[in-house]
Amino acid sequence: MKTDNYFRTHLLHLLVIVQIFSIGCSSNEEQIPVTTKVHGYLMVRGSGEIINDRSYKIGLAPSGTRSESHMYEITFTDSNGYYEFSHESSMDKRGYGEDMYSLAFLDNVPDGTFISNSRFILVSGNGSRFSQTFPSGFQGEAHLSLSKKAWVDLHIESLNPDQGDKIRIHFIPWNYQATIISHRIILPGVGNWANELIYWIYKNGEWSDRYSTGIHLDEMDTAYFKLEY
Repeated sequence: MKTDNYFRTHLLHLLVIVQIFSIGCSSNEEQIPVTTKVHGYLMVRGSGEIINDRSYKIGLAPSGTRSESHMYEITFTDSNGYYEFSHESSMDKRGYGEDMYSLAFLDNVPDGTFISNSRFILVSGNGSRFSQTFPSGFQGEAHLSLSKKAWVDLHIESLNPDQGDKIRIHFIPWNYQATIISHRIILPGVGNWANELIYWIYKNGEWSDRYSTGIHLDEMDTAYFKLEY
């Protein structure tokens, strides 16, 4: 009899624990509606000039996606270059189901002075600032900028060259790399912007630490820059 009571007691405890766990899981899995609202202007990167010569197609996209077929929402800029999005989604109480959003430019660039497939997003709202992406539930500004063309006339010169010396160049945002000693080359960059030039020097059989410098380029202009090492 005592053995039966013992097993009944422990079975009751087990059932209670299972019930509590089930309630907890059910509570966590309850879906909470979330509204994401963003608004902003289509503009020129760096200068902030509004692009409003015509309507342009803009998409609210999952982060990392530019395919029009995968957009959450699609809209067009108005006569002032303005657009806005409102999107409904859901997540559970633990935050599962939260999405990261971005904006996609789904049109042709205004003219030949712009760089194709180059866009920059400045986001602010909910008391925070984001770069390029923002989470579901975000409500605030998300300005989409298109980049203007520019170039740097890069003059590379070794002041104390030795046999076997090299320099490796990485020019942001174009990921240009070369292994050269003394050279002069025209590289494309982003106008109205401080483009980053990164380089490493190979001397005496070893590569140096990473060096970097900023090169400001005006739109549709070629700036001379001499890099001595």
